[in-house]
Amino acid sequence: ENELKLRIFRDPGSHLLGADPVDESTSVMLKEISDAKFSSGLCNAEAYYKLGLIALSKARDSQQLQRLWKEHMAIHLNEECCIEDLDDSGSAHFTLEARFYFESALTHAPPASFNLTKNILRCLALVMGPKEGRPEPGLVTASLIHISVGGSARNIVREALDGGKVQDSFRVFDDESLDHHARVDLVGLSLKNSANLIPTNWHISTMATCPTGEVLISSLRVLINSQGERTMDVSTACIFPTSRATHDDDLKIGIHADVLIPLDGIIERSQKQLHGMNEEVQSEQYNEESSRRKWWEERHSIDEDLQSLLKYSETAYFSHNAIRQRIIPDELFNYDDDSSECSDLGPGNLASRFEAAEREPDFDREKERAKLTKLTVPLIKSKLASFGITGKDVKRMRKAELIGILLSEMGSNFKSENIKEVQEEAPPIAEEYGHIASIKRAPYPEEYPHEVEDPCAILVLDEHLHRFPFESMDMFSDITVTRVPSLPFVLATLIETESLHSTATPKVDARKVKYVLDPESNLSESASTLGPALNSIASKNGLGEWERVVGQIPSSEFMSQTLLEENGLYLYCGHGGGEKVISRSEVEEFISGRIDGIRGCRATIVLMGCSSGKLQSVNTPKENPSGRVHAMHYEPEGIAAR
Repeated sequence: ENELKLRIFRDPGSHLLGADPVDESTSVMLKEISDAKFSSGLCNAEAYYKLGLIALSKARDSQQLQRLWKEHMAIHLNEECCIEDLDDSGSAHFTLEARFYFESALTHAPPASFNLTKNILRCLALVMGPKEGRPEPGLVTASLIHISVGGSARNIVREALDGGKVQDSFRVFDDESLDHHARVDLVGLSLKNSANLIPTNWHISTMATCPTGEVLISSLRVLINSQGERTMDVSTACIFPTSRATHDDDLKIGIHADVLIPLDGIIERSQKQLHGMNEEVQSEQYNEESSRRKWWEERHSIDEDLQSLLKYSETAYFSHNAIRQRIIPDELFNYDDDSSECSDLGPGNLASRFEAAEREPDFDREKERAKLTKLTVPLIKSKLASFGITGKDVKRMRKAELIGILLSEMGSNFKSENIKEVQEEAPPIAEEYGHIASIKRAPYPEEYPHEVEDPCAILVLDEHLHRFPFESMDMFSDITVTRVPSLPFVLATLIETESLHSTATPKVDARKVKYVLDPESNLSESASTLGPALNSIASKNGLGEWERVVGQIPSSEFMSQTLLEENGLYLYCGHGGGEKVISRSEVEEFISGRIDGIRGCRATIVLMGCSSGKLQSVNTPKENPSGRVHAMHYEPEGIAAR
């Protein structure tokens, strides 16, 4: 009976969230379900969740929700509401009521990998606000957001592990033996303790969409206080949509309607155009100039539409300072620097980036000086630290002095003939900065002769946002950015690395790069472009030639040696995700096969496959009756990257 009642509310025609005011009979019926003695836990969870949505709707309409997030919120650029006009003195009755219902829903909810539980967690985070928690304001809200993202991926990895700290780092997020309050507290403790692991030049941003249209962004960054202690800075912000959902399952609002649905349309167009395309089809069906021109016109049209969508998304949703600071804070990143050689390339085809690498000019001291003057002093100091220059004298130096030292260090590491001329023209470092001799230089690890500790943005994206190519937005154009399914994947990597080395920071030794290019021998143009570019990058950095396999399937011995290489890098350039090079079962064996508690696969892996947005989740059947595209990450020119 209760299940039948809930089906009424699942029907979009019920307009649960759209009713204004909400019909009192709706709340009465939901309370009857939640109070029934023989209701299943799932029915109770859904009933409380829907009661919470009603209270949440009232909190939003009365601006209680907006007041809660004041100074930590952004509103879509077309919204007329002014944040500064929000009155702080209003009641919070509906917000508190929503908290009660969402917390009650969590006590009956299934694991966090279920969609219902994800929605409950995010709605609870929304009504908790950015400052909830004592003595750590915002820690509760951040914990709820992190638990809601990546639950399925965490479960797969956790079940493959056999005890130890790594498994514990996954378990705390989904420990079903604890009630939700204890679990949230334990995750909060994990976030705080991760300050001892996460490098200070990393910034982690977790983004999650609420069923009512809001986007929650929680950021983590390690700071050093005046006593030299490492502390975790936790901050959360919210993007409010222009309108709200008319039903809790209707996500066609806000960023879904403005960004994700148009993105799916672009992917479908690209998928349709590239379906079955290979060199043989190209030579048979597009041998005339007019047909080739028409094909490329459509290709450029698709790319231009994606470029426009990227620019709109950044302007409408991520340009507000409260949001931007949670993704790329000024203190760590210099996103206003437009002098990067790659900034004008946009998210175009990958070949153009390799060609740019080949055309890279020799070290230009004045050009580099112009770039460095745009950086903040903390960022300049972090770059100096990467060269091993530390000490109290650096703290008292002016910006110009710091730049001079950094230029000299950069010049001495630049491997080219022209660098000698630059060094002869420039005053010796001892003459310019004689007092630098008193600065303590940290020992530079010989095994990483080309190490540079640049800031890194790490994105943790929910099941809706993960398909959007954030990395191609202008705000990331000159920033190192990566993504992971959930925070424990970062912590586990650091824990494992720390057990192998004295430092927790993962490294890649540029001398241990191996790559596979065009293994099916049907991408001759790509091979002729990328091969020389990769060889040039290696030779220009004094690394000789990287070990490689081109135009054929590599041997199992080659793949084993590559993936087991400590601090190695495996680069794949071909069709798909390299499934024909190494099978999924073999990959799982490398991951689950652990020596002394450390994963068997030791190398860093970069996959560049022309899958045209067709990469699918392992949980998606090969024959997808709905025809829905499950792209993981779409880029122009038909590139989808995992």
